[in-house]
Amino acid sequence: MKVFLMVFIGLCMLSCKNEEVSNTDFEFVITGKVNNAEGVKIALIPEGSSTEDRLTAIVKDGVFRFEGKSDRIKSATLRFEDDIIQMRGSYATSMMLLEPGQVAINFDIGGEEGEYRFLAPTYEQGDKNKEVLDFFYKFKDAIEGGSWIIGDSIKNDSMVRLVYPKARKNALNLFDTQFEDGTPEVSSFLFSEIIIQRLHSSGMFDKENIDIADIKSVSRLFYNVDSTSISSDKYEIMRNAVFQLNSNSAFRPFVDFTSSDAENVDFAMSDLLKENEFTLLYFWFTECNPCRKFNREMKYNYAILQSKGIEVIGVNVDDSRAKWQKSSLQDDILWKNLYVGDNSGVETKYGIRGFPFKLLFDKDLKTVDVDIKSVEDVMSWANSK
Repeated sequence: MKVFLMVFIGLCMLSCKNEEVSNTDFEFVITGKVNNAEGVKIALIPEGSSTEDRLTAIVKDGVFRFEGKSDRIKSATLRFEDDIIQMRGSYATSMMLLEPGQVAINFDIGGEEGEYRFLAPTYEQGDKNKEVLDFFYKFKDAIEGGSWIIGDSIKNDSMVRLVYPKARKNALNLFDTQFEDGTPEVSSFLFSEIIIQRLHSSGMFDKENIDIADIKSVSRLFYNVDSTSISSDKYEIMRNAVFQLNSNSAFRPFVDFTSSDAENVDFAMSDLLKENEFTLLYFWFTECNPCRKFNREMKYNYAILQSKGIEVIGVNVDDSRAKWQKSSLQDDILWKNLYVGDNSGVETKYGIRGFPFKLLFDKDLKTVDVDIKSVEDVMSWANSK
């Protein structure tokens, strides 16, 4: 299971077009003081980059340092290099912003080797990161117990009725203040990470439990996002998420994206779908047991589907290509098997709530209205054509 630990209205509104991002290239320097981590190797992964493009630094005398260039102020993720090398499915992260000039961060590292965690971050330098951290503390106070996600259905029902509504309204009010008083880059980042990313997961911003008034509030906040402060891809992800929030349908329209094969050849998904009468598109990752079962069962039915004019395309969202390639070999995948990684935004574009996530499209990129939960469902639909 992938685990991410973060330290830290109408349709007219949704039709706004994103302008070219106005930020210019800049150099950044990140220095960190760390307790309990001598010799630990830390990785920095900028937004839009894969783990293969990461920067690394070793903690020496309690200090680490990153230097680089960025095309805009954007998010970046700190991870432990050992987690990446060992391809662990459960790992700790710490989110921050790349900003011009010097950023100085202090934090502790807890846990044993293989289970390290980032603890108690503070910033000595870096105005944008100080603004982010200050907001998170205010957010924690505002929502009180609203961050809890409870598996028990009865207790969760109580959270949905009694706790989440108040916590959600407090959070939305806090965002109103942030957009009014904060900087555009930080406000957009926070809106994406705290609200947009949570619309398709359990908790207080689960779209299944948000009332009309809160939907309007989220849509209004999106309208306040400065599109020039973020990448066009991220803005489009936000726009699609808010559009889906305003839709009463579970229908998932096609949204194009680019993925690559084992030879690093890029493919536009729209081009691939147009080649086939029908295409079963499914998203998966290595630690997802139902995904791996789907891979194995599909192997014995793939030829039959092809004979009926149905192609299969698997899209992997692992955090590294190495992990994807290893599990692909283990499952002996015969069909087109592509990689987008966990930083592409495709999960938000399609409102994915669980894996494997499956959609059926025709060659005109129209969604076929069929509920697919298993390989048997695919075969049943294929035999009924």
